[in-house]
Amino acid sequence: GMQQEQNQDLFQAQTGVTEAQARKFGLAAGESYADAFGESVEGNLATAKAALASGLLDPAATQRDAEKMINSLDGVATIIGDEIPAVAKAAGQAIKTGFAVDAQDAFDLIVKGSQMGLNVSEDWLDTINEYGTQFRKLGLSGADGIGLMSQALKAGARDTDLAADALKEFSIRAIDGSKSSAEGYAAIGQNAEEMTAKIAKGGEDAREGLGIVLEGLRNIEDPAERATAAVALFGTCLL
Repeated sequence: GMQQEQNQDLFQAQTGVTEAQARKFGLAAGESYADAFGESVEGNLATAKAALASGLLDPAATQRDAEKMINSLDGVATIIGDEIPAVAKAAGQAIKTGFAVDAQDAFDLIVKGSQMGLNVSEDWLDTINEYGTQFRKLGLSGADGIGLMSQALKAGARDTDLAADALKEFSIRAIDGSKSSAEGYAAIGQNAEEMTAKIAKGGEDAREGLGIVLEGLRNIEDPAERATAAVALFGTCLL
């Protein structure tokens, strides 16, 4: 009991929550541990702290919501073989950038991506943290992003960082008005000015523009010509 009180006091000091809120999270941590989640009550409090820091939990959350979040973070971290703070940070960032619509969607995407082999270089969570904004610029949902990165890995990309960086490069090259980009558009039979304007709008227009570009690349029969056009627009031929 004394140890539990000390843990709650430390949790309160670290997170800035009220005494009543600290007690609530302490009870949630205990209930989760009783349900076989986490290695200890103290560890579950650390999980709750990570959830608060990443914006996945609000200090005013109910005890039940806190329990569910602790359980979910522990479960996802176990499934993908990563640390809970890293999972919480990536999930929180996914929501902030629009890569995921809510916490459950973020957890589902993280697990799905891992199951699809996107964590082959153990960089999947880092990719979500770093490139979520780039996906948003192109109007891509989490499912869209996962699909494109999976496609890139199957085409030979070494990891999700390289695949996501190609999409970042496209978001730059697609609207830079350069000669190289214009040649890339011409190679897939598209007007550079029209495509530049479309993708620059962002959102659904950018998503549609990316789809047009990818379809155009697939329709180029000559592998060398396809690679040249892809490099002009993506900086790589792996998408």
